[in-house]
Amino acid sequence: PTIEQEEYLWQNLRNFNTSKLQPQKLPDSKHFCIFIKEENEVLGRAICSIYNNGLNLQCLWIDEKLRLQGLG
Repeated sequence: PTIEQEEYLWQNLRNFNTSKLQPQKLPDSKHFCIFIKEENEVLGRAICSIYNNGLNLQCLWIDEKLRLQGLG
């Protein structure tokens, strides 16, 4: 999908989900990343957000040499 299509999908998903939450005053989300590093080389990364007491794992990447070792 294009970036615009992904943004459209995420926005509609957020709109639907937030329309079902009570109360309507929603807390701010918190965004963070978790890195797997060896010296200065990034070998893995998770992009996450916490929203309304729920964790959303948005993206997970593990370098091929570390895959299938239980890091994901």
